Amino acid sequence: MPCGCATPPHAPGECNGPCSSPGYWEMIPTYQCFPFDFGGNNDGSNNSTNTNDNGTGDGDDGVPNPNGPNDGEDDGSYTTIVDDSNPEQCDNPPPGDLNGDCVVDIKDCILSGNSPEFCECKANGGSDTDCANECGRLKALSDVPSIKSKLQTVQQDSGNHEKIFRIDINSNTGEYLPSPIIEDNNGSNHANISVHHQTTAVVHSHPTSVKYKMFSADDILKLVQIVQRIQDFGVSTVQYLNITQMVVYRENNTFGFFAIRFDDIQSIQVLLHVRNNKRKQREFKRRIKNAYQNDWNYSTYTDETTISKQQAHLYEVLEDYGLNMTIFEVNFNAEDWNIDSWDKVDKNDTTIKIPCT
Repeated sequence: MPCGCATPPHAPGECNGPCSSPGYWEMIPTYQCFPFDFGGNNDGSNNSTNTNDNGTGDGDDGVPNPNGPNDGEDDGSYTTIVDDSNPEQCDNPPPGDLNGDCVVDIKDCILSGNSPEFCECKANGGSDTDCANECGRLKALSDVPSIKSKLQTVQQDSGNHEKIFRIDINSNTGEYLPSPIIEDNNGSNHANISVHHQTTAVVHSHPTSVKYKMFSADDILKLVQIVQRIQDFGVSTVQYLNITQMVVYRENNTFGFFAIRFDDIQSIQVLLHVRNNKRKQREFKRRIKNAYQNDWNYSTYTDETTISKQQAHLYEVLEDYGLNMTIFEVNFNAEDWNIDSWDKVDKNDTTIKIPCT
């Protein structure tokens, strides 16, 4: 059955003239239910930068192989959700094992009535307190030892070259799995990395050669590239509002670590429309670049930019596009990368940091 918007009739997001009801595609979350064996008698009722689109997968551990090349747009075949229709019988299931497979894991957490976001956080060692809010869930992600060690490497001075890695989710366990760090790209300042349907975050550095340390338009568009991969593949355990872009910078012994996420599903759809329209994408990139250049002082011929000013400019552009997104900033000791907490950067005054509640 065709889908369209009236006044005048057109496909969602494709009105060529003035529209009183332009309309957009709406992403509707769907869930696939598998029967579970709860024990006893079984009656049977019971998926900055300049980035490319290459990817590959082996499917052995629930995520694609981060090292294998693929020259096309096809990301290959990957392991996705495990069907627990006939789990191995467990004579003495441990406390909390709700599906009788002898293991207490993320599936049992969700079956207990918790949100997928909460359970994903718990599966990676987060506390109940941390996993209860967005800042705490970011901390749980950045505290994973294998991720933390890569963050330390990414922030180290590398001259004019970016470093980048992605964080995938094992679809069977909910475990965060960082890819190897990519640097240099054969001499290019910009490091490229592929994403796929189980990618939940991309982390990269903005070295000395990158003038503006805050997120670029390409950084933000990368978030909906992940969404597009999820939609193209059709199945994923990644939560849309958990998809994150992170940037680390180090300059003259000054450190910074930031993240950005969507606040709502509608904003994802709006940015997807921008990304999929070449003219709108070019304009989006121009708007952000020009916004960052607003702090140039023509009297003194100096750039008076600061991180807070860049954040304010970025929020202004995002608001103009109807994009509800939040920037987060970390509180940490840059010497040992002991991350204390994440705070939200206030949208009305970017010099203010707000703890999550």
